[in-house]
Amino acid sequence: MRVHALFGRRADVALFAGPLLVAALTVMAHGVLGFGPEVGVLGWLVFVVGVDVAHVWSTLWVSILHRGQREAHGVRFAAASLAIYATGVAVHATLGAGVFWRVVAYAACFHFVRQQIGWVHLARSRAKEFDVAGARLDAAVTALAALEPLAYWHVHGRSFGWLVVGDFVSLPPWTLDVVRLAYAAVALAFLLREGLAWRRGDVHLGKLLVVGSTALGWHWSIERGDSDFAFTAFNVTAHAAPYVYLVATRAEASTLAAASRKGVAAALVFVAVLAGFALLEEGLWDSLVWGEHGFPAPPRWALNMASAIVPLLALPQLVHYALDAVLWRRHHVPTLREA
Repeated sequence: MRVHALFGRRADVALFAGPLLVAALTVMAHGVLGFGPEVGVLGWLVFVVGVDVAHVWSTLWVSILHRGQREAHGVRFAAASLAIYATGVAVHATLGAGVFWRVVAYAACFHFVRQQIGWVHLARSRAKEFDVAGARLDAAVTALAALEPLAYWHVHGRSFGWLVVGDFVSLPPWTLDVVRLAYAAVALAFLLREGLAWRRGDVHLGKLLVVGSTALGWHWSIERGDSDFAFTAFNVTAHAAPYVYLVATRAEASTLAAASRKGVAAALVFVAVLAGFALLEEGLWDSLVWGEHGFPAPPRWALNMASAIVPLLALPQLVHYALDAVLWRRHHVPTLREA
């Protein structure tokens, strides 16, 4: 039996199944202890600051802190950042905060779904699967595993938002039916093909874990209940864990990110550095925009300058989305992707 893994058998299980187990246990404990569906301060510190925002900052180690990337693409990185910021200012100033957050929310959705598709393609590459039809089937089943819960959200609504309440539009019920029909057809074709591969002695562990974890995590966090805490715990943990590991495997050998794979102490230091960046960013958000988590209401000057401040604070997140779309491509030079 030939088992094809993305990072390795144990690493794949830890990085794709592990976050679901951690999230499930956390959500169950959250309910047993009698907490409500809100994220709360502790959940915000752990999952939003320590996981979601922290993983965004790990992109530094495969962009401007990576000498080869910086020398080859430094000007492009700077130009992209300026263009994204200018666009954000224009949208916020002319169309308002509601439209700005709606645009960012859909950009985030696209990024989250696209990252899952990216894992599948990386797994296919490691297994030396290069057929176009198979690539399209794998991409389709992965995308639909996430799009079906998102369609459910757009039809039935949730009490929370992806970023802010009301950032998704409402869709008619038939759209969910169409997505579910497509999902069922594609999933059946995927399972039949993987079953035949299994009989031939090929188990695509990495790919199966990506597709399975996407289907379970997104369904459970969105459709099984109306809980912001459950959605946050499942979504950000499963999204961030493999990404930070990938960054550590592609960072320059002499950096803290690369050292984090060689020992627990270095890994904890790396995570602490990322969390420090994240805590600083979130502190600025709360002191200048939201006034939450123990911070006083933002000063009037910050409210008056919201169209400049909000896109600036959102810039690390938006640049992360943009760079993640190109950093792992085969033709990106210097390449950070194994073929």
